[in-house]
Amino acid sequence: MGLDSTEVSRQWATRPDDQRFLTMQDLYQSVKGRRDVSRQYDAALEDMQFGYDDKTVFAINPKTEEKVAFNNWSFGQAASLVKAPAGYLRTLPPILAAANLKYNVFDAFEKGTRADLRMLQTTDAGTGVSELRSVNATTYGRVWDEQVVRLCQEHIDLSKWKVPHASYASKNPLLATTLYASDRDCYIFLVNEDQPVEVPGDNGKDTLFRGVIIGNSEVGARTLFYKWFLYREVCDNRIIWGMQDVEEVRIKHSSGAPHRFKKEFAPAIAQIGDASTGQLVSAVKEARRFEVGKDLSEVHEWLAKKPGFTKGLAKEVATRAELEEGNPRCLWNLVQGATSLAKDKQHQDTRMVLEQSGSALMKYAEARV
Repeated sequence: MGLDSTEVSRQWATRPDDQRFLTMQDLYQSVKGRRDVSRQYDAALEDMQFGYDDKTVFAINPKTEEKVAFNNWSFGQAASLVKAPAGYLRTLPPILAAANLKYNVFDAFEKGTRADLRMLQTTDAGTGVSELRSVNATTYGRVWDEQVVRLCQEHIDLSKWKVPHASYASKNPLLATTLYASDRDCYIFLVNEDQPVEVPGDNGKDTLFRGVIIGNSEVGARTLFYKWFLYREVCDNRIIWGMQDVEEVRIKHSSGAPHRFKKEFAPAIAQIGDASTGQLVSAVKEARRFEVGKDLSEVHEWLAKKPGFTKGLAKEVATRAELEEGNPRCLWNLVQGATSLAKDKQHQDTRMVLEQSGSALMKYAEARV
């Protein structure tokens, strides 16, 4: 059993070639090179000025008086922060778009809506042309893509953790890769295919593999996250089959994000390289042996007391476990029942919470090992 995930497949299907990297070192050089020519500065809202030419609107750096062009992302951020309709402004001639931004900045300042902005400016080393890559509130805590990729290089054994195999890898390695970065984010998917995890299954042994997904956006396009899991197979179009036992850490880019990156995210990445297959096998064996109650009423009561489960959801999970796995008292079957039930949930947030709550049940088996 387990969840079938198309998360990586969507990345695989939509990334252009210039966002694909064959090695972690190539990926690192790209995001590091970008950081090396970027600088962050804060600007008081009342100091913000906008200019225009025949083609575009630009901001004027209040510290250096440089004209810095928006990109599509930063323009949308700036408009949103001063409550201007970005979609509408993009339809206007630059002179009118700039005038609207100026008015909204003045209006926001008068109302006290925003006091300061945090800007990220990147300068092309070859042309010397600067671009405004993000405009955030000063409560934004930037974690650089370079920091994330460097952390992966330092703590993940890349001789074991690799881009998953694809039948077309030798003919089209760029299509096969799962290492991505754009001007908005970085995204990494690695698997350990050389060290399969043999766990007890319904018909002898079940072979699982370990995978990890890591993502970040230094401009605020996504949260910083890592997701560690077991799975059965990754197909050529990067659908993950039989994903289970998902452990996830997500960090919003609030003011405390850089601190949490060091205190929570870095240790979590370090544990990926140290994970023991023996511990995993022992935990699965114990989860298959451990019965949480003598009958369904005890199962419902036990499960309803666990984080993320209501009485109603506990009954649904136990029913699904009995239908698909046979014994609803078994902890392992309840984990599979929760994962299976998550597939039926329409909203992604609801699915994610149920998947995480189901996977978290494994700690009760781990505690008994």
